[in-house]
Amino acid sequence: MSVDWKSYIQSAEISEVSKKMYISQIDILLEELKKPVEWLISHPDDVYKYMQAKNLSDSTIRNRVSAICSLLKHWKAAGDEFQKEKDQWAVYQKDLNKKNTERVLSGDPTEREIVNWIPWKKILAIESSLRRTEFGSLR
Repeated sequence: MSVDWKSYIQSAEISEVSKKMYISQIDILLEELKKPVEWLISHPDDVYKYMQAKNLSDSTIRNRVSAICSLLKHWKAAGDEFQKEKDQWAVYQKDLNKKNTERVLSGDPTEREIVNWIPWKKILAIESSLRRTEFGSLR
């Protein structure tokens, strides 16, 4: 029997952007794991280890954990049935949020930010070279 889990998120009093993001994140996990949503909810340790093994960014893992926590909050019957698992998902969410807050407060860049970093000197060089082309005449 297939559960219409999306309706619980869609009827929640959260922003439309959050609804779309949560549904998308859960859909991705369900597609990758080839498991029903009940399995996803009831196996927090396995799902968390799976996400870590895929080398997903902390931000992506945090988004997916938040999506599952939101589903459990708004799908009352599942939240009650899977209380122990709901508590474990909440621990993961709390730990990820703490880690993110500490990183932001430290000012340390993420691995992705380090890879994508462009030194200011290079930006100025690109800007200078653009000024010498037809794009420079747009000023």
